Amino acid sequence: MAEIPEKPDKSVTEDHEQLNTVPVSPYAGIKRQISEEDLQSPAVQRILLGEVDKLERKVGYLEMFIDRYHISDKKAAILEEKLKSVRADEVLYGLCLTIGSAIIGLSSMVWSIGYGGIVIVIGSVLLLGGLISKVIKWRS
Repeated sequence: MAEIPEKPDKSVTEDHEQLNTVPVSPYAGIKRQISEEDLQSPAVQRILLGEVDKLERKVGYLEMFIDRYHISDKKAAILEEKLKSVRADEVLYGLCLTIGSAIIGLSSMVWSIGYGGIVIVIGSVLLLGGLISKVIKWRS
């Protein structure tokens, strides 16, 4: 029996690829240099004018995307700045609650010295400040 090669020859695969490829444009194989004599032909002039019209439509279409991009870019920058503000508010809220709660929890240690009431007031002010800032941010 004849042996079947595992990989086909390169020439076979190249011929197969050439048969399966479709040119992007029907004018892809045409020589790109146009002489003055060719430009005098009405058919060439119509083809070129058609291409110019097609390209002008594409440019108009793409300019619309440029405008949309700039509008979206501005919106994204504004939203990023708002997000920074929200993050800062959340950090301050969390710190006020944490420090206020810790101070109130430590008030029992200084109660015997006589400063327990003052420490509870300071902790409560921090807790209330954090809660009020959250309510104000939530309403706006």
